[in-house]
Amino acid sequence: MENIRVSPIALDAPDGDEAAPRRVPTFCLDRKALPAAEQFLLARYTLHEQVYFHKTTRCAEAMIGRLLQTVATAASDAGSAPARTGLPAGHPLLRFFGEGGETVENYLALDDALILGSLDAMAKATDPVIAEMAARLRDRNLYKTLDLAEFGADKGRQASRRRKIEREFADEIGNGRVIRDDKAAIGIYAEIGGDEERMHKRLHILDGGTPKEISQLSALIKALEPKKAFLRFYFADKDDRDAARK
Repeated sequence: MENIRVSPIALDAPDGDEAAPRRVPTFCLDRKALPAAEQFLLARYTLHEQVYFHKTTRCAEAMIGRLLQTVATAASDAGSAPARTGLPAGHPLLRFFGEGGETVENYLALDDALILGSLDAMAKATDPVIAEMAARLRDRNLYKTLDLAEFGADKGRQASRRRKIEREFADEIGNGRVIRDDKAAIGIYAEIGGDEERMHKRLHILDGGTPKEISQLSALIKALEPKKAFLRFYFADKDDRDAARK
């Protein structure tokens, strides 16, 4: 806190605009706080790599996503929704996904405890996808993961494996028995600070009184600047996962 300062930085003018760059005040750090800033960003990067984007975490999230998408579809028919989802009429999930139910009040009724506490009921749903996903999540019988990083760091080899899996398991990907996850990517910044219009959201260090983005001053952070993408497939059937590995 003792090393936080406020200093203006220049934002690029919009394309085709000949006006001078805009200057926006933002938080900066004194140069002597550079090591602490490096550790801050390194810790954030490591947490995303090993916790938030861990294969088990992402697999469970993908399964929950498929479960809730199916519940949302079933909730559109109020008459059959309780039986199809296993949830009692008036359940917060049915209220939220039902017609006109996406209100702030209904949204705030949804939390982790509600979803976890509803899994046993949803495991008795007549909809087979809801019943299976809920039972698997309740019993921690998660889909089996195949991370393309297992085939090496070469992007060409990974792309070849991806095409092979997508070709051989096209039907399973279509019906949800195999889930493709290509949305996870980490770098120094996420969407905030990820474009020139939001440069003031990036981490700046005062260098001789002039604010500079940290990767200009730190070789460690510069090495983490390129986005690292994860590509994984989650298989309902372990034998399918093992076959895809061969």
